[in-house]
Amino acid sequence: MRWRPLRQGERQLALVWSFSSVVILALGPLWARFAPLLPRCTFRALTGLPCPTCGSTRALLALAGGHPVEAFLWNPLVVALAAAFAAGGLVAPLWAALGAPLPVPSRRAWKVIRLGAVLLVVANWAWLAVRLR
Repeated sequence: MRWRPLRQGERQLALVWSFSSVVILALGPLWARFAPLLPRCTFRALTGLPCPTCGSTRALLALAGGHPVEAFLWNPLVVALAAAFAAGGLVAPLWAALGAPLPVPSRRAWKVIRLGAVLLVVANWAWLAVRLR
């Protein structure tokens, strides 16, 4: 793996990421009011099967309400991604402020990352198919 210095646009992206994380976390208690306005899952309505993102809204609402176990049961992948987004929002501006270099994965590493992402989505979808039947 190689490392390269941060570029100017990436420093700005780190600040936007941080600001977005803070706003999303701050508005968490208001999400429950807007949840009824969201459309139902079209895939599930047509097939009767949960889609790979089914339960995401309920998981995020449970997470915002301080119920991480319930959130995880609704959709583990979404909870993990939300936690990664929030953690990244805290780390990214510090990383940028320190001017720390960014890792540059090799082509082989990208293939492993893509395969891992596909396997995670498939495993999450299997979990949802069993859990939300």
